[in-house]
Amino acid sequence: MAVDFALLIGINHYPEYHPLSGAHPDVEAMFDWLKDPNGGGIEDTSRIVTVLSNDSPVEPLHDEVDKAFEEVYKKAIINPESCRRFYFYFSGHGIGLQSDDDNGLCMANWSEFRPASVISSEEYRSEVVKSGLFEEVIFLLDCCRSRSLNRRGLFPLFSWLPKEEGPVSTRYIVGYATLHNDESFESQQHDKYRGHFTTALLNGLKGGAARNGQITLHELQDYVRSETIRLSEQTGMHQQARFRNSGFDQATFRVLFNSVMEKKIRCNFDFGSGIEGKYLLINGATNSSIDEWENPTGVISVHLDPVFHAIVYSADRSAIIKSVFVEAGKEVINVTV
Repeated sequence: MAVDFALLIGINHYPEYHPLSGAHPDVEAMFDWLKDPNGGGIEDTSRIVTVLSNDSPVEPLHDEVDKAFEEVYKKAIINPESCRRFYFYFSGHGIGLQSDDDNGLCMANWSEFRPASVISSEEYRSEVVKSGLFEEVIFLLDCCRSRSLNRRGLFPLFSWLPKEEGPVSTRYIVGYATLHNDESFESQQHDKYRGHFTTALLNGLKGGAARNGQITLHELQDYVRSETIRLSEQTGMHQQARFRNSGFDQATFRVLFNSVMEKKIRCNFDFGSGIEGKYLLINGATNSSIDEWENPTGVISVHLDPVFHAIVYSADRSAIIKSVFVEAGKEVINVTV
């Protein structure tokens, strides 16, 4: 049976620089999706290695990250023929490096006085890919790429030995939170701070990017790009995600959501004492009308697919009254209009 592995790193603590608030909640959200049978489907959570920051002692540093990669390797190499996909996820501070494709991932002791304490995403991705241990490698990087160093980041000090001799056929995807030389952002969502890129990514993976019960690479890329822009512009910023891949066509990377997409979620729209006018409830994925209301009052319950929906004026669909993301796996969602 094919199995997947993951390494998740979240760094909130930067004692000598600006601390973050969303990196740990982002890792927790990624962990929850990875272990979800309707998500990443990693039932054995020992295959999900997590590294969270501390300020006393200051960690993780370069060595702790290498040890985490070694931990994944030692678990995976026990049965190399079963290894299918490896997810690497990082949330923290980041910088741009010499290459447009490289992202410097700042360790917990990074500061303006320790500018070299940054690892190279490309060097680590290359080390994993060239081992040929996994069929697919997914690197997801929720951090800035604003350029401040004309240098290369730190190399991995470990070596993943090749699974076999000969050319490697490993496919890979790299998802960047923003474009080279640009910043990424986090904002408060409900009771926690979250990165815009991670929020968009997970919303897409939970059904927002699904078409006919499946998520293709093409649909996921388009969804995350547009949703990251939307989330950042709500806070007065602009952030545009980027993806690149090697060895994938548009149909190769699929996360199946058949059981999730077939189950509709009950949404209770509370109009209070009522609002005047005619309104439509629109499915954001298909742009089709789900329901129509005239002078709605009180609570109206509707069962909806796990995608974005919007309440708009019947006479002008571009005028959105209320938008809501119907999250897969929820039993009930309550919305105050």
